Amino acid sequence: MSAKARGNLGFVILREGDIPGTLGLYDDVASRLQPGTHALATVQLDRAEAFMSGRLLHESLHALEQATDIFDRGGFAVDVAEAQVLLARVQLLDGDAHTAANTATEAAAEFRRQRRPGWTALADHLALQARVEAGERDRALLTRLKRSATQLTRRGWANAAVHSHLLAGQVAHDLDDDRTARRELDIAAEARHRGPIEVRAAAWYATALRRLIDGDQRGTLTAAGAGLRAVDEFAASLGATDLRVHASGWGKELATLGATITHDAGDAWRYLTWVERWRANALRTRPVRPPTDKKLADDLAQLRRVTSELAATAARGDDTRKLAAEQLALERAIRDRSRIVTGPASANAYQSLDRDRLAAALSDRALVELTGHDGSLVAITYAGGRWAMHELGPVDAVTAEMDSLRFSLHRLARRHGSAASLAAAEAGVAHSGNRLDALIFAPLRDAIGDRDLVIAPTDTAHALPWSALPSLHGRTVTVAPSATMWLRSVRALRSRARTTGAVAIAGPDLGHAQAEVRAVARHHPAMRQMTGRRATVDAAMHALDGAAVAHIAAHGTFRSDNPQFSALDLHDGALTVYDLERMRRAPRQLVLSACDTALSAVHAGDELQGVAAAFFTLGTATLIASVTPVADDQTRTLMNGLHRRLAAGMPPGRALAETEASTGTLGFVCFGAGD
Repeated sequence: MSAKARGNLGFVILREGDIPGTLGLYDDVASRLQPGTHALATVQLDRAEAFMSGRLLHESLHALEQATDIFDRGGFAVDVAEAQVLLARVQLLDGDAHTAANTATEAAAEFRRQRRPGWTALADHLALQARVEAGERDRALLTRLKRSATQLTRRGWANAAVHSHLLAGQVAHDLDDDRTARRELDIAAEARHRGPIEVRAAAWYATALRRLIDGDQRGTLTAAGAGLRAVDEFAASLGATDLRVHASGWGKELATLGATITHDAGDAWRYLTWVERWRANALRTRPVRPPTDKKLADDLAQLRRVTSELAATAARGDDTRKLAAEQLALERAIRDRSRIVTGPASANAYQSLDRDRLAAALSDRALVELTGHDGSLVAITYAGGRWAMHELGPVDAVTAEMDSLRFSLHRLARRHGSAASLAAAEAGVAHSGNRLDALIFAPLRDAIGDRDLVIAPTDTAHALPWSALPSLHGRTVTVAPSATMWLRSVRALRSRARTTGAVAIAGPDLGHAQAEVRAVARHHPAMRQMTGRRATVDAAMHALDGAAVAHIAAHGTFRSDNPQFSALDLHDGALTVYDLERMRRAPRQLVLSACDTALSAVHAGDELQGVAAAFFTLGTATLIASVTPVADDQTRTLMNGLHRRLAAGMPPGRALAETEASTGTLGFVCFGAGD
């Protein structure tokens, strides 16, 4: 009974938007219940809803599968339809309107058979929402949406009713029935100060649309900005990185509306401020970790042991199933423990990008910020005191060439195949590089000239090896998640200008790592070398914490399934993002020579997750790392030349550009301040 009461408490505080508290309660309740019971399945259903509120869709689906499995095996068929309702909501968030419509319709039919009118109303609402998101617009649909909103209110589904009124307002406006649109949007807008974030964000969006219908663009942007502040406040309540990066998704419609208005007005600076308003916000605040969380530290140590044993067992060809299951359980425990931590009581409020400060920091450099708008790639540039906006063409064309370029670079790095196939790969690199240059930078040539560049990419362009583009080869280029983050990196560099201490670390099973560390250290006389058994996770963390310059030569792993477990391999196992987040202060300047260490998962709002993103969140000002595999001998040569230039006082961005030009090596990128 105590467990059930705590489960009910979790249900209530989820309605207040307290996701960390809810997940903590549900984890506790689940540990008290017998496996395979109806009570446990109900808790799993509630956990699925909590994960969905945090936009952790994969975890929500996993919890739904567990709950449904128990319901099916236990003969609790009456509960399966409730799981389908949650499933339809997840499918809608995932952008699969067609599947969501089928799932919701099936659930509604089951509820009618069960004679449960309240749940029937909710399932019908989701089916209607799916039709709207699939693009349907007609008077019959509008009538059903209005009727659905009334039914939801009568049956106690107040939050769903807000969404139904919003949908009705949108459809009415699209049908030129602005009288109905105003009435429906006014009702939805009343919820903007209460309820969970998905309701408040929707209500602020309704407010913005209502003002747009009246021709009040200024009021529309004010309402959209207020809604994004509500999303910021919600994100600030979350301590875990993965929750924060997904939280931005609740602001998508608000940010898109603001960006569309300013884009269509043709004002490059105002458009940039709206692109920046939603971009990479999670990187502004470091994740929260209890400083004395021994359980988390123990689990991370156990995970290192298990993953090392798993790799050794797989290499011998032995059965790995038991170790794989143990790894999965430990990773789940680490994720769950990190997610129950709340954010700081007073989070950093969003500060608008300062036009004069940005221009002063850029000085003679040019800014190129890329963003997608309605299927097209748009560039916002600043150079020589002038702001401009450029339409570059379809995003799909750029993405296809980026994929082709990365594929060819992978083939060259592996050096497998005949001379003809390697020659074809070289030709592929040249062709894709030329095409990307023509698509992205040829239209910008008059605006940016031959200036050094600060590039803020979007989506898959975060993984682009920029020096492969002919007009950027040998040119100083630094890449940042956003203009705001670049400016922050510049300030971090200046505030830590007197930082001292240098370290070079070599990981295992990388033939050239120790020789590379010795070569790098020759350029930095006071540099500490950590190789062999000395290069453990704890020792490396201690050495990296607060260092002025750091170099790590180690295998890197990017985990697309869970970027928080992306890692660098050291003597005693993986140095994961979770480990990195326990540092007080990341190195000011960092070089990662392993392959793919700069790869990041990109979420809504260009929120990034991965090793590189973790270092930036913790205060690294400049990071040099690879976004594609690079052959070992090329890496060794490049690193020697790079550190020779760095030790001579050359800025990192210029040092990398000159070293790449002299060696012909592609794949490394300078991130952050670049100075």
